[in-house]
Parts: sequence; C-alpha cells; structure tokens
Amino acid sequence: MDNHHLRAILLKLQDRLSDNDRKRLHFFLGNDIPRRIRDDPSLSGTLSLMESLFDQDKISEYDFTFLINAFTEIQCIDAAKVLTEHMKRLQPNATLRPMQSLTSIMPPMLNQLFEDQEDTFPTNKRTLLIKAGQKFGGTGGSLFDDSSTKNFTCSHYLSRIIIRNDNDDDGMPLDWIQFIYSSSYDQNSVIEGQTHGFRRTSEVSQFLLEKDERIYKIRGKLSNVTLSSQDGTLFSTILVRGLQFFTSKGRTSRSYDHLEGEVFTEEYDGYTLGYATGRSGLFIDQLQFYCFRLWGKCLGFEVLLMLTGSPTVSHGNDHFVAGALHGFGEYARLAGQQASDGITELDYAIECGQKATTESTAFQIVPFIHLDKPGV
Repeated sequence: MDNHHLRAILLKLQDRLSDNDRKRLHFFLGNDIPRRIRDDPSLSGTLSLMESLFDQDKISEYDFTFLINAFTEIQCIDAAKVLTEHMKRLQPNATLRPMQSLTSIMPPMLNQLFEDQEDTFPTNKRTLLIKAGQKFGGTGGSLFDDSSTKNFTCSHYLSRIIIRNDNDDDGMPLDWIQFIYSSSYDQNSVIEGQTHGFRRTSEVSQFLLEKDERIYKIRGKLSNVTLSSQDGTLFSTILVRGLQFFTSKGRTSRSYDHLEGEVFTEEYDGYTLGYATGRSGLFIDQLQFYCFRLWGKCLGFEVLLMLTGSPTVSHGNDHFVAGALHGFGEYARLAGQQASDGITELDYAIECGQKATTESTAFQIVPFIHLDKPGV
C-alpha cells in the first residue's frame, strides 16, 4: 500500500460527507489547519485540509489515527469506520513501513519509557530527552527535517552552519542556510543536511563548532515580505531573514541586528541544539529546532549509550535502563542532598540501574531500542 492508495480512499470518502460533516470537520480541526482552509468547507477546501494534514505528518499512508479520531469526535461514524477497516488491513504490512525521522520516532518512544515508570517515578514532572522548540516563520515552502537524512542517528548534533560569505552582498538578509551534523562517537560520521533556501553563490561562510562545543541559544529576525508568483501575482509571506547562534564557549555567529524585522530568541536551558526542521523553497520560510537533554556534561542520549554500552552491562538490559532512567528523575528531586554527599547525577543513575538488576520488583521492565543504530 502506498500514499496514492490512501489518497484514493480519501477521495472516495468525500462522497460520504455531507455539507454539515465538512463544516464540523473544519471547525473541529481549526487549530491544526490554516484559517483559509478552515473557512472553506467545500470539496476543494476539504481536500486542502487533507493535504495540510499530510504536510504536517499528522497522517501518513500507514497511520491516519488522527483523522479517524477527528471523524469519531464529530460523530461521522461512517467515515471513521471506513478508515479504521483500511488501517486494520495494513497491520500485517507494518514491518514494511519506511524509516521514520527522529522527529516522529524518538519523542514518543522516550516518552513511553518514562510513562511506563510513572508508578515508581516520584516527581510530578517528567524530563524529555528530546524537546521541540517553537516554530518561527510562515507556512510557505515545503517541509524539511534534517533528522530524516540518511544515516542520521541520535548521536549526531549540529556542528557547523554554512551561509553566504560575510563579504558577499554584505548587509543582505539570510536567504539560504545549510546545517552539518557530527557524531559524538564517530568523528568520521559527518552528515550534510540539504540546503534550505536557494543557494545563489558559491562563496560561503562557515561557523564551525569545536568537538566539545554546543549551541545553547539562537536569535533571529522575521520579516513580512512581498513576493511575486510565477503568474505575476503578488503575495505577502513571513520569512526567516536572520539567524545567530550562541555557543557554550561564549562564541556567537554572524549578527543580523542591522536588519529590520521581528526579533525572536530561543534558549535551551539544560538542553543543547540537536537538529533543524522547518519549511523552505526559494527562501527560508520556517525553522523549528529540536534540542537534546543535557545531564552534567553529557547529552541525555550519550548517557543512555554509555549505560547500555558499559562492559558491566549487557546490551538491551531492560532492568538496568529502567532503573537508570528512574535514577535521573530521582536525582533531580534530591539534587541538593545528593550533591552535598558528593554523588554525581551519572553515578546515582548507574547505582539505581545496578540495583534494578538485582531487585526484581524494583522497577517495571520496559522495552529498550538501541539508540545508536541508524534509523532509530
């Protein structure tokens, strides 16, 4: 089954929807779709609604639960039943699903690790290993996700930024950018993300991070600009026109303070910038950054990899991982007491993991997927 098959089913489904069904669907999904689509409950508008859900990865050829739930909520039972039956037929082919990006896989998987431990997790607030930043910019261009680049793993982090040369068209706004990612464990594993925006020159400027340097804050500029479409029609859109990075070693990349526009700032307290997603075409329409949790001087992923890769711990030891994750949360609650006793966060987590391997009732066993494998 492919994307075309689902689209064919969605087209046939339109005949089952009344005008009132469409109005209820558009109203119910008002927060998930652009206003122009929400206010157009025609056949064309509903097809645009479906396209918007595809673009946002809210539905795919293998998972359209989001749409089934929406039809169920608005009491359009017939449509929900058709989609549910189609999804059931797909289940035997689940192993054939294409590789998903870190954006769609990692947060739910890691959230589940913590959710499975809620009975023994003593704090009211769980800590995510991956956290999504805000979306800055407009809705033009096409979606991109650098974490879906081939061979990208959870050990990769943003290590280099490439833009137009500082001396080329000096004072001009940012119109394209490329992110380069390095692995914490393999210095030869360097991944080049696609160029976002249209690269109009061969002269480039690079902002390169040192091996132990990370980005902890960004500042940018948004501008509402008027562009011309292919048929000459003028339209207004929001673009990302400036982007400055701040590192853990006190360095900053090129400033765009001289540009006019709305300033945005995002700081990653306790996290470090991991990878970029967004929208782009001829320009940079939107950017959203995902950041990785830091524990001490280590990335959250690095901690898990060290724990499962330790000579004293066998790979896939679910008891140990569950105990170690519990230890990180417990340490956050008792940080003052533990620090005064000279116990580090990592040492405390390892101790909890080791206890979990000997005390069978200490923690619930949770499934663990090795995070250092490409495609996970």
